[in-house]
Amino acid sequence: MDNSLLLTASLIAAGGFILLSRYRRLTNDPYIKPRDLDLIPKKTLVRSLFELAAQTFKRVGKTVSASKQLEIYGLFKQINEGNADEFDEHKQRTLPNKYKAWLKNKDKSEHECMCEYICLVANQDKKFRKTCR
Repeated sequence: MDNSLLLTASLIAAGGFILLSRYRRLTNDPYIKPRDLDLIPKKTLVRSLFELAAQTFKRVGKTVSASKQLEIYGLFKQINEGNADEFDEHKQRTLPNKYKAWLKNKDKSEHECMCEYICLVANQDKKFRKTCR
């Protein structure tokens, strides 16, 4: 693996952990009112957790059932590329079963897909599940 890619992944993971620990500290603080928690950029937190989940899935993906892999693939494609185009057998951009998994998430928001992706990966890996708690 390229050192710069490894460094980038480490920084993303570290950023996600820092945001998550700050969020946990604030939610457990009795002096913080719930409306003060709106100051935390939740989209940034979800994005960091999603990137951490994607790194985790690369590690544990081979142990996951084929149906779960397709479900996770569909969410990943929806997050990164948006809605699926019409399937054209001549183009062969994606396999038909992968295309169907992607199509199931049509018109879902990026944030909603990221949250589902994080939950699915958390259900597959105990270490990542502890990170999300």
